[in-house]
Order: sequence, then C-alpha cells, then structure tokens
Amino acid sequence: MCRAKYDLMVGGKVEYGISKQLTEYSSLAAIVKLSQDTGVNLELVLTRGQHSYRFDILFSDVIEPTAAIYGTCFPFFVYSALHWLVIKPYLKRKKAEDKEAQAEERSEQLKRAKEEAKDAIMLMKSTYERNVNAEQYKGGLVLIQAWYGVFGGSSRLSDVTIPLQCLVSNSKTNLARTK
Repeated sequence: MCRAKYDLMVGGKVEYGISKQLTEYSSLAAIVKLSQDTGVNLELVLTRGQHSYRFDILFSDVIEPTAAIYGTCFPFFVYSALHWLVIKPYLKRKKAEDKEAQAEERSEQLKRAKEEAKDAIMLMKSTYERNVNAEQYKGGLVLIQAWYGVFGGSSRLSDVTIPLQCLVSNSKTNLARTK
C-alpha cells in the first residue's frame, strides 16, 4: 500500500510512504515527511498484534533533496535486508515445521488405521472359521491367500484373506461397489 499527503495549512507539509503486511499479525510501514518546520523525517512503524513500535529518524532540519532521497531509499534497503536475512528464512523454517507436523500427523493416522484394521480382523476370526468350515463341507469357495497392495515391497502389501473369506457366501464373493 502506498499513500501521499499534502497539507498547505501547516506550512507546506508532504508525506509519502509505503506499508507491507509481513505476516498475519504484523506489518511494517515507512513514511517520509517533508516539512518546512521539521525538515526531512522518516517514521518507521512496526505493528505486531495490538502493539505498535514507532521509530523516528531525522535526516535533515531543512528540506534538502539528498536527505529526501536518503529518507526514501533507506527504508527500502533496510526492508530488503530484513526480508532476505530474517523474514524469508523464518517463513521457510515455519513452512518446513508445518510440513513435518502434517507428515507426523498423517503417520499417526495411518498407524491408528492399521491398528483398527488388525482389531477388526481379530473380530472376524470366528466368522472366518465358520465360513471356511461351511464352504469346505459343501465343496465351495475357500480362499488360500489373498493380498492387496503393490507387489515388490512387503510394507506395501496387506493380507486380506480373512476379510475376503468373510464376504464369501454360497460359494460366491459378494463385493460391494465403490465409487
């Protein structure tokens, strides 16, 4: 955001500046004030949450072009240095921490899902045994092995023999459709 202000009543006062939203809770503003009364001033304002920190820098008691140029360029160089040396590394580190936390959360969810699946299979054991005995008695469909996943890596394969055998009824596998 950029703004400019001119006031004739105070004896010729000109203000121009720029502000930048750094993060969700903080912003930085730089305002150059040219006035016949005070000369060339630079006001830096850092706002973090509900707190504001103001820094006034006097470049000259009178209006001089070089002081006005320094007042204009100084905030740009300070912001560039802060951006590359502090802000950007902080945001990069924060993003990496968030990504790591999400990966850890996904890992925990997967671990819980695997435990729930193992518990469900344990509960299916008696149904599985009844189903196998019934199918063997009538010479029906008995599954020896059933695997699900990507072959080539043992951690990517799951033994689904018990759940799949529980779906066998009258020598047919009844699989529900999914989208």
